[in-house]
Amino acid sequence: MLFSGLLTKVGVYALFRVYSVVYDGDPRFLPVVLVAALLTMVVGVLGAVGAGGMRQISTFHMVSQIGYIVLGLAISTPAGLAAAIYFLVQYVLGGAAGQGGPADGAGAVEQYVGTDTLSRLGGLAARNPATAVAFALSALSLAGIPPLSGFVAKLALVVGAVEAGMVTAALVAVGVSVVTLLSMLKIWNGAFWGGDAPEPDPGAGAGTVVALRVPVRAVVPALALGSLSLLLGLWAEPLLALSTVAGQGLADTAAYVGAVGTP
Repeated sequence: MLFSGLLTKVGVYALFRVYSVVYDGDPRFLPVVLVAALLTMVVGVLGAVGAGGMRQISTFHMVSQIGYIVLGLAISTPAGLAAAIYFLVQYVLGGAAGQGGPADGAGAVEQYVGTDTLSRLGGLAARNPATAVAFALSALSLAGIPPLSGFVAKLALVVGAVEAGMVTAALVAVGVSVVTLLSMLKIWNGAFWGGDAPEPDPGAGAGTVVALRVPVRAVVPALALGSLSLLLGLWAEPLLALSTVAGQGLADTAAYVGAVGTP
């Protein structure tokens, strides 16, 4: 959860800061950044569609969501940069709600149920309602469903892209969100919905026990982060205002350079 929600964002922050200050937002490199962002989004989400385990799917989405943040840098307008900053901050604060939440739920399921492979799971929602709620909150935020913070972040990026004339990029972002929702539904239908999971093979050894209860304490972090994502979605104005100021600072770095470079 820490790696997903926090550590991977350090590199993204460095990318924004170096590109803005060292390269002064040089527009010549923006097409390369745009292609990298779109490929990251698409390849990540397609990997999630093809994966068969909860943790595998969550990991591929961690890749895909980085593409959304880098898209804001590719847009490189104050609005696009502000949207990317909001996306990054809500991603970290919600924690992992948008991404580590599914990973935390998958870890809890694997720890206490014995597997996170979808073909060997089923009916977990009836036995583990807290786990189901925690996963639903984080998964819906990841897919950009209102009123969660993931929706606000993706809407701001799409609006920024359209305003900058990048309609194709906006359409790709929307399409990837739809596929993200489908992959989250894949987990929901495979692990939480439906009837009992298949009976384990007695000769398969350890790690084949299925359909047991997950203690509520195991998903408290995911529940807390999912609730924070809901709060940041319903009360998005303060963070959006701060992100707007930060986006303007990245678009025009004169004040930052003066403040940092002054002895």
